[in-house]
Amino acid sequence: NKMTFSVIIPIYKAEKYLVDCIQSVLRQSFKDFELLLIIDGSPDNSIGICNDYASRDKRISVFDRENCGVALTRNFGIEQARGQYIAFLDADDYWHSDYLRTVFEAFHANPCCGVCATAYWRIRDDGSQILIQDTLNTQETHIIQNYPHQWIYSNCIITSAMCVNKQLLKVCGGFKPGVKIAEDLDLWIRLNNTTWFIYINAPLMYYRVATEHSSSKVCDITDFFPFEKWYDYHHNCKESLSLMTSILLYRNYKLALKAGDKLLASKYLSRVRYKLPLFGYLIKNRIINKYLKRK
Repeated sequence: NKMTFSVIIPIYKAEKYLVDCIQSVLRQSFKDFELLLIIDGSPDNSIGICNDYASRDKRISVFDRENCGVALTRNFGIEQARGQYIAFLDADDYWHSDYLRTVFEAFHANPCCGVCATAYWRIRDDGSQILIQDTLNTQETHIIQNYPHQWIYSNCIITSAMCVNKQLLKVCGGFKPGVKIAEDLDLWIRLNNTTWFIYINAPLMYYRVATEHSSSKVCDITDFFPFEKWYDYHHNCKESLSLMTSILLYRNYKLALKAGDKLLASKYLSRVRYKLPLFGYLIKNRIINKYLKRK
């Protein structure tokens, strides 16, 4: 009973947005998919909503588990999945009705690629939307060979707009457990060492910013992935990955200073190895930002 897509939705305190999320999947113009709704110990009525949908659509499976975090929850979904491709979607986000069809056509046209991502809309609390798309390459569909370089200069990839070949996920080992923030970046880096990414510059996903379910809310700095480990990764794009690592460590240094934790800030700064390229990047960005402000 294999199918093209397995859609994995981890659910924790997302009752307010869950119906919109599930409906966006069921309204897809491409119908060959299964939907895995995985309750991650959510204390609200998410289980009731999921069971109601599952009773009306055989493509839906519901799993009610103890809280273990989004990484382990997604990994569990990958283990249960029967699809050729895994499509990730957070419970407070939703898709355009042609999302799966567009991704399927992109995979079919680019069989050498095992990952596909699309542009998306960031939805603020006031309902306003910001378009997030690739600014390095404005072609409607193109190939990203160097994901760290892409992240540095046009950070336009997010989990709910990401679809991956299941076999590649097994080879790469899935999401690393015990990490609350940036566990997805780590997986994309490991995947990019194995395959290239297709990028579709059309916004086909809607990302809600700073909801309770979202990792973009205020958090403990120590919840981040230990970025310094990337310095030791064997990667095809090592130089770009080293700069990306230094930028993220520097950002955590600034976050720790802002939080008033000078000891933690000094620890992050001491972990930066790629200092000269980081300095050049920061100076370049400062000059560009001043120019844009004048404009």
